[in-house]
Amino acid sequence: MNILFLTNNMPPNIDGVGDYTMNMAREFARHGHKVIVVCKDYNNICITHSDIDIMPIIKFWNTAALTPILEIVKAEKIDVISLQYVPHGFHPKGLPWGVARLMKGIKKSGIKVMTFCHEVCVPPIKGDLKRAILVKLMSLITKRILQQSDYIATSIGWYAKMIRDIMPSIANIPLLPIPSNVPLCRKSKEELAILKENVAPQGEFIVGFIGKRDIIYAVQAVKELISEGYKIKILSIGQTNFLSMESEYIYKTGVLPIEYLADYIAISDCIVLPEGKSGCSFKSGSLMAALCEGKPVITNKGKMTDSSLVHRDNILFAKNKIDFIHAISSLIQDKKLSEYISQGAKKISEKVTWTNTYEQYLRFLS
Repeated sequence: MNILFLTNNMPPNIDGVGDYTMNMAREFARHGHKVIVVCKDYNNICITHSDIDIMPIIKFWNTAALTPILEIVKAEKIDVISLQYVPHGFHPKGLPWGVARLMKGIKKSGIKVMTFCHEVCVPPIKGDLKRAILVKLMSLITKRILQQSDYIATSIGWYAKMIRDIMPSIANIPLLPIPSNVPLCRKSKEELAILKENVAPQGEFIVGFIGKRDIIYAVQAVKELISEGYKIKILSIGQTNFLSMESEYIYKTGVLPIEYLADYIAISDCIVLPEGKSGCSFKSGSLMAALCEGKPVITNKGKMTDSSLVHRDNILFAKNKIDFIHAISSLIQDKKLSEYISQGAKKISEKVTWTNTYEQYLRFLS
C-alpha cells in the first residue's frame, strides 16, 4: 500500500499528533509500505529519514494546498490519504474551515480518505453562550470533514459517541487506542539505581509528574504527607507546572528529548496524571508511557475513561486531596498493592502497541 499521512506538525517540534503520525508512519514503512507525510512548513522539522518521506510543504490549510497534495498522490501512486485530525492542530481557534474545503477537493479527485479523529470537538460549558457557538461551529466543520471520508476511526468511546451525535448514520466507528510515543527505557538496573539516587538521595518515594496538568490537589497531598513524616520527592519530568516552582522536595529534569523521558518514568515509584473532569483515557500518550513502564498511575476517572481501567487493579483513581493522600500513602505502605497494580498496568500496555495499532489500521483499510 502507498499511504499519505496529512498532519499539521512533525518531530522534533513538540506535538502529540505529530509524534503519533511519526510512529504510525514508521510502523507502516516497517511492514513494507511506501509512506509519505505532508505537513505544514514549520521550521526545524526533520526530513532526513531512510524509511519515510516527510514533506513540510503546506503554507496554509486551505484549498491552496490541494494542488501540491494531488501532485504527490499522482506521482507516488498513493492508494489512501490518512488525515490525522485535531481541530486546534489545524487552526488556533479550532475552526479549520480550510481543511473541510481541502478534504472536499481531495474527495472529488477519487482518492480514498481515512480520517482519524484525535479530537472531535470541545465540550460545551453550561451557561457559556460563546462556547455553545464554538461547539456548534466545530461540530459542523468536523461533520463536513467526515462526510468526505471513506473510513473513520478514533481513539476512545467518548469520541465515537460524539461522532455518532454529529453523524447518526455511521454505525461502526473503530476504536484505535493511542500507544506510547515515548521509547521504552533501555538503561540497566545499575544505571537506573544511580539515576534514582541522584534524584532521591535520601531514598525518598518518587512521585513523577508528566506534562502540564491541574496538580493542585496532588501537590497539597504531597505537602501534607511530608508534614506527617513521609519521605517523598516530586519528580517533574519534562515540561510541567513545576518549572517555575522551587522547593527541596521537587526535582526538575527540565525539558527533555523524548528518548530520555522513559528513564525518569522508570525510576518513579508512581506517576500522577490529573486529567480534569473528562478523566484519564487512552488518548493520552503519557498514560500509556507510564503503563508501559509498569508504573502505578494515580489519575481521575471521568466520561472518557475506558472500563478496562479498574481502581486498585491496574490504576488508582483520585479526585481530591484526600483521595491523593490515600493513594500515595497506600503505595508507600503496601508494596504488594504497588506490585499488583504495576502488573495490571503492564498487561494493559501489552495490548496497545504500534504493531497492534498498525494491524487494526490495515484491517480497517482493507
